[in-house]
Amino acid sequence: MDIIQKRILKIIIALAAVIITGTIGFTALKNISVENALYLTICLISTVGNREIGENPTEILFAIFIIFTGMGTLLYGVSNTTAFILEGQLNNILRRKKMNKNISKLNDHFIICGAGKTGLSVIEEFYKTRNPFVIIEKEEEALNQIPYKDNLLFVIGDSTQDEILELAGIKNAKGLISTLNDDTSNLFVVFTARSLNSNLRIISKAVDEDSERKLLKAGANATVSPNRIGGMRLASVALRPVVVSFLDTMLKQADLSLRMESVTISENSSLIRKTLGEAEIAKKTGLIVVAVEQAETKNYIYNPRAELMLNAGDSLIMMGNMEQLEKLRKLVE
Repeated sequence: MDIIQKRILKIIIALAAVIITGTIGFTALKNISVENALYLTICLISTVGNREIGENPTEILFAIFIIFTGMGTLLYGVSNTTAFILEGQLNNILRRKKMNKNISKLNDHFIICGAGKTGLSVIEEFYKTRNPFVIIEKEEEALNQIPYKDNLLFVIGDSTQDEILELAGIKNAKGLISTLNDDTSNLFVVFTARSLNSNLRIISKAVDEDSERKLLKAGANATVSPNRIGGMRLASVALRPVVVSFLDTMLKQADLSLRMESVTISENSSLIRKTLGEAEIAKKTGLIVVAVEQAETKNYIYNPRAELMLNAGDSLIMMGNMEQLEKLRKLVE
C-alpha cells in the first residue's frame, strides 16, 4: 500500500469514527433509535441541518462537536484527495519532461519496442551491459515488474507511430529491436522505423518463420525466431550440456557478467600496424581474443596468433567482463 492509499484510508477511518461517535452519543442523549441517531449525525456532518437537537445544553454542545469534527474531516479529505490528484499529475508531467530531455541527448542508442516476455530479456541484457537504450511500450504497467524501472528511459505509446519513434530518438539511434507479439505489428514497426532512419540497424522478432522474408523486405537487417532458437537450445542441452552450463553461468552470474563483445579499431588507434602480440591486449585489459574479423576480406580469424597484423577497421571479438571491455574500447580509439 503506497502513501496515498494510506492517507485516504486514515481519512475514511476518521470519518467513520465521527459517525459512530455521533450515532452512539445521540442514541444515549436523546433516547432515540440507532437509525434516527445515525440520520441525525449524517445531517449535521453534511450541513443539511436538523431541528431535532432541542434545547438541552449537553445535546447542543455534542452537536457542535460533531459538526466541527465531521466537517473538518470531510474538508481535510476533499483537500487531500484534490492535492493527491494534482500532485500526481504534476509529478508525471515533470518526470515525463525530464525523461524526454534525457532521451533527446542520446546518440547511438538502441530502441527496444515492447516489454513482453521477449522484450524483458532484451532489456535485462542491455541494462547489464550498460548499453544506452530507450523502451517503447503501450502499457506502463508492463514495466512495473522491472525492479530497476526508475533507472530506465521509456516512452509510453504505440511503436508503429512516427511521433512515438521520434520521441524515442530514432533519428539519432544506432539500432532498433522489435519484440512485439505478432508479426504484423513487427512488420509495421520495421517499415516505419526504416522510413525514419535509413542507417538504422533493425532486428525484429519473427513469430512465424514464413514472416522472416517479409520483415527483411520491409527493412529489417536481421530477424530472430524464438521457436527456432528454442529448438536449438533444447538440442544443445541434450548434446552439449557442459557447454550450455558454462554459457549459462557466464551470462547469469552477476559478479562475473562475462560477455562476448566486438570492438572495431578506429583509424586513429595506436594499435594500427601492430601485431596482436605487440598490442598486449590480454596484458593491458585481461580480455581473451577469440577472433578477429579483418576489414579488408571480412574473413574471421579464429584463435588468432600473436603474429597477426592489426589494421584500421578490423574488429576484435573478445570475451571478458564489462570493465575489461571498457578498457579495450579506450585502447582501440
